[in-house]
Parts: sequence; structure tokens; C-alpha cells
Amino acid sequence: MGEVPNVGFGTKVQRYFSIDNPYRRVARFYPAVVTIALLLPVAIMLGIPLSWWIMALSAGGSLVVATAAVHHLSHLASAAGNRIQTKLYPKWPHDSPTNLRLHPKDATASKQQKQKWYEAIKRLTGLDIAAVADDSDEAARVINDACVTLRTKVFEGNKLAGRLDRSNADYGQMRNFAGLRPIWMLTSIASCAGCWLLFALRQENLALPIIASALLAVCLLSAVVIEEYVRTTARHYADSFFGALDVCDEALQAKTKRKPAAEEK
Repeated sequence: MGEVPNVGFGTKVQRYFSIDNPYRRVARFYPAVVTIALLLPVAIMLGIPLSWWIMALSAGGSLVVATAAVHHLSHLASAAGNRIQTKLYPKWPHDSPTNLRLHPKDATASKQQKQKWYEAIKRLTGLDIAAVADDSDEAARVINDACVTLRTKVFEGNKLAGRLDRSNADYGQMRNFAGLRPIWMLTSIASCAGCWLLFALRQENLALPIIASALLAVCLLSAVVIEEYVRTTARHYADSFFGALDVCDEALQAKTKRKPAAEEK
């Protein structure tokens, strides 16, 4: 048996906050932090200086509560994002933009383009979508099997699929942020109301209520457009997916052509 790798304190902290890889950092942690950060204007008006914020929290033991809140909120973001995903795509993954473009009955892509994708997928995964084109349900299953195989065995850790990783993180971030909509709407309303109440009582720091109001306006606008933007990022992910499929297939064909040449020598 091999030795169990020694995991450092920094790595443990990153895992706790769900920031140990780029996807979790962008898709889970950032939406959670933004949601909590909306409370900063009212926190500052309550007399917590930014430079001493962490120290003040730790002095009363509240740092543990705050870090735990961010940790659990990051996981809640993922769960809430999955709920939004189910709402937008009830038959997920079969009705996702990526899977749909490959389905023989979908008209998003041309027949010629689909044929190129089918051939590339067969070379990379061994799965033949064209062979089951007449059976809609079986085609949907084969398409999903092919997409899973490509993501986990062909694209995973592949430098040629770097754009796909970024698109996946962008989609996850917007999906999870949309899932947290009730929470960030509540925090922005609470922060705005709290700032104006404190200003009415103290008649000072007018800038903070204005900032809180601006953040609330941004949140209200975001609440209106966020779901459609999730669909947009899903389409961008599909674009990146098929781009990665093309370049990986080209690399495979080039490698296959080099082998006979090397054997002849």
C-alpha cells in the first residue's frame, strides 16, 4: 500500500471552504461570499471597521460562526443551483443544450455538423450515436453516456479543454447564484433597510445607505434576468464542449496518422 499523502493546513482550509479547485472556488464559494458581502454596508454602519473586522469577529468567537456560515452557504449554493437547473431543464441532462444539439431530432445544428460530431465521438469513446438515430429514447441515453465519457475520460485534465473548464465554472457560478436568489435578495434588503434606519437615527455616513440602495437595485435587476443568463451560460458551455470535442478529435487523428509513419521507419 502506498503512503497516505500528508495534507497541509492550507489545503484543509481550502477544502473546508470548497475552494480547493477552480470550479468549486468560482461556482460555489464566490456566490456564497457575494451573498454575505451584501451585509457589509450595514455592518460598517454598526461600527465594525473593515481593517479590524476579522479580529473583532475572532475576539468574540464569532469567526467560527462566520466561517461555518460561508462553508455551509457554499454547499447550499450548489444545492440551490441544482434546484434551479431542474426548473430550467426538467429532463436534465437530456434537455441540456449540449445533449440536445447531439440529438438526431433536434434542429439546432445542421445534419452535416452532427455527422462530424458523431464520427468524432465514435473515435474518442467508441459510442455510435448514428447507429441508434431511429430510436429517440436510446439515442438520448447513448448521447448522455458519450457526454459523460468525454467529460470524465477525454476532457478531464486535458489542456486542450481549458476553455471548457472555464465555461463549466461560469455556468456553475451563475446557476448557483440564481439558486441563492432568495437569500441575496433578503440580505440586500436587510442591509439597505438597516443602513437607512441607522442614518435616520444618527444623521451620518450617507454614502453607505446610498451604496446599499445601489446594491439592492443591482440585486433586483439580477433577480429579473438571472435565469435567462443561466441559459446563456449553458449555451456557452455547449459551444466550448463541441470546441473541445473538435480539437481533441483532431489531436487523436493526428496521433493516429503519426503511428504508421513511425512504424514504417
